[in-house]
Amino acid sequence: LASRLLALYANLAAGQPERLGLAVAALRSLLAVSHASKLRVLASGFLPTLLARVEDIRALCALPRPTNGGGLGTDPSSTEVKRSELLPSLLGTISVLSNLLAHCEEAKLACVSLQLPLLLLRLWPLGQSRNPTRGSEDEGRLTPPKEGTGAGAVRQQLLALLANYVAHCAAAKCSLAAYSDAKGRSLVALLAHSVSRTPRPTQTPPPLAQWNLSWAVLQSVATAPEGRAVLLRAQLAPKAAAALRRLVGGKGSDDARAAAVADFLANLAFEPDGAEAVVRAPEAFDTLVFALRCRHAGCRRAAALA
Repeated sequence: LASRLLALYANLAAGQPERLGLAVAALRSLLAVSHASKLRVLASGFLPTLLARVEDIRALCALPRPTNGGGLGTDPSSTEVKRSELLPSLLGTISVLSNLLAHCEEAKLACVSLQLPLLLLRLWPLGQSRNPTRGSEDEGRLTPPKEGTGAGAVRQQLLALLANYVAHCAAAKCSLAAYSDAKGRSLVALLAHSVSRTPRPTQTPPPLAQWNLSWAVLQSVATAPEGRAVLLRAQLAPKAAAALRRLVGGKGSDDARAAAVADFLANLAFEPDGAEAVVRAPEAFDTLVFALRCRHAGCRRAAALA
């Protein structure tokens, strides 16, 4: 079945690209349940094709918005419609890659060899802005995506892909810290920055699914020396402790979000350098003790481990 779907994908890509969504959906579903299909897809050499398609769609999404006059004879309205049509293709292709990586070390190692983090760095701005077709070089000027927006959907798919990529694979964790963007920021640093920003009183928190996925990736990366070094330089231990303190006490308490942060601190504290950073974080010890009384069982367990 995997071979037939790959053949169908190739035929549609060559002659009827507008119908590729059907093949992508079927392939995504198959890869979610069959490890043998993952190996067949890898053996066929389809992975470079898949990564190239993600890059092609990303490049089209990142094209600058046309001027009011259209520029070079371009019709702005038709261009915007075309861009909105690219979003399902981008999300579908990323989800195929994510399902291929899930619980498949062979796929993860192949992506390490193909330098997947470089592609993800180029995709990252599309999940930060309100409109995923308007990537920006400056993350500081980007607005965190809201649930249900195009950027929010892209961000959630990227986070799910990252979680599948780094889970139980030392080489994948190391690769996230090995590559950086034009400003010298690795994916680990970008993700640490995104979760550690102090929210404004009127600011809506990120969707719970995105919050949990972000901390799950950081929790996994914290077990690798290279990733942990980036997290310690970013001072994420005291920032995570401060976030946990806000989430387990006061008006902004949120047990589910607190559990994700406590899980990260538990993994970070497993190694001596991480444990030292947690112990030195202001009020971290008292916060972890207070978290032992959290109503969320997972948060209590993680606080005890930390």
